[in-house]
Amino acid sequence: MSIENILGFIVAGVCCTIFIPAISITLITAFVEHKKTKKPFSCCIGYHRPAGKVSFDGCSLGCVCGKCGDELLQDSQGNWFSIGQPKEK
Repeated sequence: MSIENILGFIVAGVCCTIFIPAISITLITAFVEHKKTKKPFSCCIGYHRPAGKVSFDGCSLGCVCGKCGDELLQDSQGNWFSIGQPKEK
C-alpha cells in the first residue's frame, strides 16, 4: 500500500468523522433557533439580505436585514453579518 493511499484513507476518515457531524450540528442548531425565534431559516444560518439605506459611519457599512430586521455590518470581504436587533429609539 502506497503512502498516497494511506493519506487518502486518513483524509476520508477526517472528513467523515469531523466535517459531516459538524455541518449536521450547525444545521440542527440553526433549525432550533428558527423554531424558537421565528426568524427566517436563511437568517439563522447567517445569510442576511440588506434592505433600505446603507449607512457609513466613517469606519464600516451598516444596514438592516430585510428579512429578520437585525442590524447588519459589512466585513472586509463584502459579506453582511448580524450584530443583533436594532436599538429602540
